[in-house]
Amino acid sequence: MIQVKARLLVLTLAMMMALSMIALVPGVQAAEADWVYEGDNPGEAISYAEARLPDGRIFFSMGYNFTEAELQNDTWLLDPETMEWTRAADSPNATEATGAVGMPDGKVYLFGGAGGGKYLRDVLIYDPEVDQWSYGPALPQDLLFIRGVAVDDTTIMLAGGATDFGTASVLGNCYLYDIVTGEFTTISSMPQPRALGGIALYSGAVYYFGGFDSSGDGTSEVFVYDIESDSWYSVTYLPQPMTAMGVTVLVDGSMVILGGGSGVWWYDAALQEAYLFSPQTNLFTELPKLPEPVRNAGVYELDDGRIIYLYGINGTTPNKAVHSLLMWEMDAQLISSEVEQGGTTWMSIRVHFNFQDVDGLYGTLYLVRDNLTYGAYEFSSSGGDGVMVEMAISEMLPVGDYQVIFSEVRMVKYWYQALPFEAKVLTVTDAPTTQESLDELGDQNQALQDKLDELELQNQDLSDQLDALEQQNDELANDLAELKEANDAKMDAIIGYVILILVAVTMVVGVVILVRKK
Repeated sequence: MIQVKARLLVLTLAMMMALSMIALVPGVQAAEADWVYEGDNPGEAISYAEARLPDGRIFFSMGYNFTEAELQNDTWLLDPETMEWTRAADSPNATEATGAVGMPDGKVYLFGGAGGGKYLRDVLIYDPEVDQWSYGPALPQDLLFIRGVAVDDTTIMLAGGATDFGTASVLGNCYLYDIVTGEFTTISSMPQPRALGGIALYSGAVYYFGGFDSSGDGTSEVFVYDIESDSWYSVTYLPQPMTAMGVTVLVDGSMVILGGGSGVWWYDAALQEAYLFSPQTNLFTELPKLPEPVRNAGVYELDDGRIIYLYGINGTTPNKAVHSLLMWEMDAQLISSEVEQGGTTWMSIRVHFNFQDVDGLYGTLYLVRDNLTYGAYEFSSSGGDGVMVEMAISEMLPVGDYQVIFSEVRMVKYWYQALPFEAKVLTVTDAPTTQESLDELGDQNQALQDKLDELELQNQDLSDQLDALEQQNDELANDLAELKEANDAKMDAIIGYVILILVAVTMVVGVVILVRKK
C-alpha cells in the first residue's frame, strides 16, 4: 500500500511539472502576423496616380513604365475583396508625378504631373460610374509630386510639391480645392518646403510625413496642419528620413508608413521598413519588414483588417506583387438573436490589434426601430480586448425586429476614433401569458417527473443486478469454503500417510540394526 501511494505521488508531481511547462513551449503562442502574397499587379508603374473609391475599389492610372522606358496612360481598378483587376478607360494624358484623391461623390480628382515636356495644368477628373474622363478648372501653378487628402465631403487639401523635376523648385504652398465650386483657396504654407512625402487626415488635422527638400534629400520631420486654425506645427520625427513612401490610416486612427527611399531619385535603393504611427502618442512601432524593399508603393486598408501594398520599384526592379498584412480583427455577435418581452440577451464584442494593445473598450448600444430609440446600453471594460454587454428587454417593448446600433465604440487607452461595427438585428417576441407560463412549467414539471420515474426504474434495475451479484458472491463464498474443507481433509490424510511411512521406515531401520548386532 505504501509503495502504491508513493507511485501516485510521483505521478501527480510529474503531471504538475508537465502542465507548468506548457506555457514555455513556443508553439503554444499565436504566430506573429506577417506579409502574405496576394497576387500580381496587371503591369508595372512608378510615379503613378492612385486613389481609393467610396465603394472600396482602388484606382491606378498613368505613371512611368521602367521596363518599356515610357510614360503610360492606362487605368486600372482593383477590387480588393476578390483581388480582381479591371481595365478602365485610358487617361487623356500620359503623365507622371500626378497627385490623386478619391471623393465621396465617387469621382477621382487628379492634380499636376507632366509628360513629354508638357504639364497637366488643369484638374483632371475620372468618373468610374460612367468610365469617363473630363477636365476641371486650371491649377494655381505648375505642380509635380503634390500630395492631397480629402478633409471633408467636398474639399481637398493639397500640400507641397514642386514646379519642375529639379529639386530647387520644391514648394511649401498649400491649397484647398472645392469640388463643387471648382475654386482654389490658398492656405498657410508648410513650415518648410517639401515634396513627395506622405499625407493623412486624422481628427481635424492633416499629417505630412517626411518628403524631400530643396537639396533632394529625404527628411524625417512630421508636420501637422490644424484645419480649424489654419496653422502648421511640428510634432515628431520619423525613425529615419523617408520620401516616396506609402501611407494609409487604419480604422482606429493610427497610420501605416511603408517603404520609400532616402532621397528624391527613384532609381536609388528603396527601404524595407514599415511603421505604425499613433497620432495620440506621436510614437512609432516597427512592423514586420517588407518581403522586398520598395518605394513609391500604394498602401491601403481593407475592410477585413488587412493592409495591402502594390506597385512601386526597388532601384531598377519593379515590384510586380501585391502583399497583405493582417493589422486587426473585430467581431460583434448577439448571443441570441431572439428574446422575449421582459427577457435578456447579450452582445459579445471583440477587438484585437496585432501590433498594439487594447486596454479596454467603451461605447453604447442603441435599440432602434422606425427611427425611434427604445433602449440604450452603455458599456466599458478595463483591460482585455473583449466585452460582454447585457441587454435587458422591457416587458412593454412591442414585438418585432429591431436594429442594434453601435455608437462611439472606442479603445480606452488613447481615445482612438470610433470603431465601425455593422448593426445587428434583434427580434423581440411575445412574452407568454400567465396560463401559458403555468402550462409550460407544468410541462417542464411533468418532463422532470417522467425523467425521475425513468431514473427510479434504472435504479431498481441496478438494485436487482446488485442483489444478483451479492447472491452469486455468497454462492462463490460457499463453494470456496467447501473447497477449503476438502483441501484440509486431503492435507490431513497426506500428513497421516507421511507419518505412517516414517514410522514404518523407523521400524525397518531398528530391525536391521538388531539383526546386525546378533
